[in-house]
Amino acid sequence: MLVVLGIVMRIPWVQQRLAQQAAQWLSSRLNTEVKVAGFSFSYLDEMSLKGVLLRDLNQDTLLYSGALNIKFTDWFFLKSEKELSYLGLEDVLIYLHRPRTDSVWNYHFIEEAFAQDDKKDEDNATPEWAIRKVVLKNLRFLSKDEWVGEDHELQLGSLNIDIDAMSYANRVVVVDYIRAQQPSYTLRDYKGGRPDSLRRKPSNTIDTTPFNPHMWQLRVNELDIQEGRFVMDDPDKAAGVPGLFYEWKMHVHP
Repeated sequence: MLVVLGIVMRIPWVQQRLAQQAAQWLSSRLNTEVKVAGFSFSYLDEMSLKGVLLRDLNQDTLLYSGALNIKFTDWFFLKSEKELSYLGLEDVLIYLHRPRTDSVWNYHFIEEAFAQDDKKDEDNATPEWAIRKVVLKNLRFLSKDEWVGEDHELQLGSLNIDIDAMSYANRVVVVDYIRAQQPSYTLRDYKGGRPDSLRRKPSNTIDTTPFNPHMWQLRVNELDIQEGRFVMDDPDKAAGVPGLFYEWKMHVHP
């Protein structure tokens, strides 16, 4: 049966039809535009998606991926412990937005659409997953939070990650190497639209749990960053005197 399924899945018309049906189902579930330009699946161990587009309810691009390539280990679907030997993404745009006048993010409709499914899976044990190699090319991630007044923008020319071990049960990730070409990170901190009455009260206690609430352990044996850049900016404050250091106007680059 698996052999027959594998042969049928290799037919281009079947692959394209499956991609269209999946996009239509997701579009109907989310009540927004979802497109998949191409889909291929070979020998139950490799999958490729081309031109994936997801818009938010304002018809802005929430997610676009020019290419998604996944390689599985042998008999992936029959194993209790799932492993991806390769995950590749190219020409990726992710845009998260929260306007000055509303505390709701533009992806909240996705959470609402699948909220009932999440409740059904709450009691299920977390399955073991592992990824061995991740390759990203030409990625841009933008989180624009006008409600709070904080923007995060990440751009990558390329990123290669080789993973030795990963365990959800033990919350451990061991990475052989991370190699990044032309990474750029920008942080903008400004006065947002959130009323003062809703702002968090200042505290002298430093709470580090938001950065790692589940206490994951990460070990990286080699980190190589080429042509990196870091920018921190407060648009509400004017530029200072040239030659002096101002923490709200930083631009660090090679």
